[in-house]
Amino acid sequence: MPEVTTLDPAETDRESVPDADKKGAIDTLAVLMDLLHQVRTTQSCDGKAKVFDGMRLSTLSMHSGGLQRIPSGGPLEWGDDALRCDFVAQQTEGFKFNSENSKLRNPQPGRAWFEKVGEAGFVAVRVEIDHPKMGRITIILDCPPQQTT
Repeated sequence: MPEVTTLDPAETDRESVPDADKKGAIDTLAVLMDLLHQVRTTQSCDGKAKVFDGMRLSTLSMHSGGLQRIPSGGPLEWGDDALRCDFVAQQTEGFKFNSENSKLRNPQPGRAWFEKVGEAGFVAVRVEIDHPKMGRITIILDCPPQQTT
């Protein structure tokens, strides 16, 4: 079960997440590593996870969107079709006390494209997140990963 040992600065304006609700949750980095492993071994990204980031509890559901050309707009034009993974994250607990009507309570959709890049294998080359306060956030890999031996 996830356990927060130090939270600096302390958040006193947020509801706490009960230990019983955190049971079975994993942290954000573990979710990302599990997803990358799944894409590399099965070429799919279907699944669900309960995520606890130390303050907020969320659900994450993912499904494969098939192979497709990566949208343009980045510094590099990647050559091959990529596996598109669609996901929806939704915070369920750990809200700020004054956020009763916050758009952050709604499902947050996003997409990620994984392309096979040389010896590195499948790599996330583009991620899009539709954030209710900041709009669409796009993260683009700007150079191939470097392999060390």
